[in-house]
Amino acid sequence: MRHSSAFSAAKRMSIFHKLELFHNFYQHELERIADNAEFFIAEPGEVIIELGAHDTCFYLLLSGRASVRLQKDGEPVMLVGPGQMVGEMGFVLSTERTSWVLAEDLCILLRVDQALMKQLDCGEREKLKDQIIIKLATSIQQLNAKLGAQHYDLGQSDPG
Repeated sequence: MRHSSAFSAAKRMSIFHKLELFHNFYQHELERIADNAEFFIAEPGEVIIELGAHDTCFYLLLSGRASVRLQKDGEPVMLVGPGQMVGEMGFVLSTERTSWVLAEDLCILLRVDQALMKQLDCGEREKLKDQIIIKLATSIQQLNAKLGAQHYDLGQSDPG
């Protein structure tokens, strides 16, 4: 991935306004994020997150699609698109990466790390943290639904 500073402030704001994640943010809050954030570009097939790596950031896809994989050359277990996050578990828990994330298309990504979080005021940080919590809770809910469907597909009865 390559770092990019080629996006004008107007372009960054245009992208932010299209993403549901930022709908609760005021204009000046989005400007502060845009001014302090690092943006990256990943080419199709390029690694965004490497299994086992230990970094404490996550990426927000601003455009393009990426696949989450358990093996680098394996089948995707999930596709993510604009407005979705990858790597949030490593960010929250400060643990090794548990999967590979590869760009499927040309991707524009916003890197969120502790340095960026320190640049935001308390209200902005809380709004961003709320979005991370919503994402994690939704992921757990989807996994529970999938596991529940598998549970019933196996012909097992409900233990409750």
